[in-house]
Amino acid sequence: MAKKEVKNAFGAVANEYQKKANVQRRVAGQLAERISGFDLPEKPRILEIGCGTGFLSQHLLKRWPDATIVCSDIAPQMVSSCKANLYGFDKSRVSFVVMDGENITGDDKYDLIVSSLVFQWFSDPLANLVKLTSRLNHNGRLAFVTLGEETFNEWRGFCAEYQIACGLHNYPTKDAWQSSWPIDGVGEVDVARVMEEHPSPQNFLRGLKQIGTGLSKKGHSPVSIVELRRALSEYSNKNNSFSITYHLIFGSFIKN
Repeated sequence: MAKKEVKNAFGAVANEYQKKANVQRRVAGQLAERISGFDLPEKPRILEIGCGTGFLSQHLLKRWPDATIVCSDIAPQMVSSCKANLYGFDKSRVSFVVMDGENITGDDKYDLIVSSLVFQWFSDPLANLVKLTSRLNHNGRLAFVTLGEETFNEWRGFCAEYQIACGLHNYPTKDAWQSSWPIDGVGEVDVARVMEEHPSPQNFLRGLKQIGTGLSKKGHSPVSIVELRRALSEYSNKNNSFSITYHLIFGSFIKN
């Protein structure tokens, strides 16, 4: 996935993302709950990768009000939106930075690096673990949630049933993540699932496009509009809803 495509896709939806990215909001809350018990220094340094419109950022500010926080995103529009949405918080210790999470700028090290539903957009998410953990202080922590290989299996099944090309990405498995932890610390991986109900497959596809997550995998040749409409029509004639699964992989690492 080209970084420019990701940057442009999310930049284009920054104004609507806050209202329409409901699953992303829920998942950020789940990650926030998992990290709330982390034993960090009194005034920790925190880096958030892919802040988006601030779903996770708000939790970080509530949990660690004395922290120095860097909220970063590859899309400038998202960074601006995040800053605007953190009204009511003391932002004197918060920096807002346009940055690619696979190429962290500067030489700073952090007590916590955290990211919600971003790593699936990286060119090589497994290899990036080493780069990220190298930016942790002693006893620093990395925590993230990303998409697992069973994400949107219902759409894969739809494409197989109606014999249309499927442009979904292939994500690393839980075992792949677990075996990729750097040797200078201890990491663990956990799995969860979030279900989302849609009235139709059309609604599902429209929702992805509205929040910038409808990008197809590299080399995908999209099906013709005629073929897609045929498949969608046949499905809707037999079904009244379309359920979709977000397969979530939570990772946590402590550097020792």
